Amino acid sequence: MLEKNIKKIYNCSRCGICRHWGWNGVEDVCPVYKYTTQYETEYPRGRVKMYRKLSEGEVAPSQKLAEHMLECTLCGRCDELCPSDIPLHEAFREMRTELAQQGFTLPAYKKLEEDIVKNKNPYVKSVKKEWKI
Repeated sequence: MLEKNIKKIYNCSRCGICRHWGWNGVEDVCPVYKYTTQYETEYPRGRVKMYRKLSEGEVAPSQKLAEHMLECTLCGRCDELCPSDIPLHEAFREMRTELAQQGFTLPAYKKLEEDIVKNKNPYVKSVKKEWKI
């Protein structure tokens, strides 16, 4: 589990630049951080720690862990400014995939999946007629 990016994740120096830079006109690196409760788990450095703990078996996959990982938009801004050159968004995508495969995701995502399977579209309406081209 989580083997693709683990070696890269261990290069994190925990500098915190991925949270708040505060110089050169950059206020916040992570665009969602200021809209959260601003705990460590809600910006890239904390997500790196969660990735490590999960991969090492120190924490178990959980709904709360998935919720923290799904707050990330995967925009890649943290990648651009990471002095350790870690592909953070790739690691976070990998972790989200792993959690989803184990059934941990948002209820809205589960509902969307059900609607797509049932109606063959995400719009909660069934397809009643075929399109003629």
